[in-house]
Amino acid sequence: MNEKGNKLKRIVCLGGGIGTSNLLRGLKNYPVHLSIVTSMADDGGSSGRLRQAYGIMPPGDIISCIAALISDENKELADLLTYRLKVLTKKIRLLVAKNSAIYSCLLRSNGPAISTKQSM
Repeated sequence: MNEKGNKLKRIVCLGGGIGTSNLLRGLKNYPVHLSIVTSMADDGGSSGRLRQAYGIMPPGDIISCIAALISDENKELADLLTYRLKVLTKKIRLLVAKNSAIYSCLLRSNGPAISTKQSM
């Protein structure tokens, strides 16, 4: 409910990639209830390397959607989430592996519903 006691309109965004995150950037400023269903099938670029190296679901599209929903006052956090490293050193690879383990735990937590099913 909004501050006037009216029910919020519900919007479900289906998709992934840059289009969905751009849509979310615009919608986050309106009094609506947003739900996002995004693809976990990305296998190009960094997502492909993470998927191949660590056997995890590619986090790229979900991270882009989360970053798009972060308030403009916390833009630095969104920038940090979407930052792309130019060179992966051994220490950074270890950090990515640890974060991948955290990411896997989040998927299994009792928090927000996140599906990891892949369609062939």
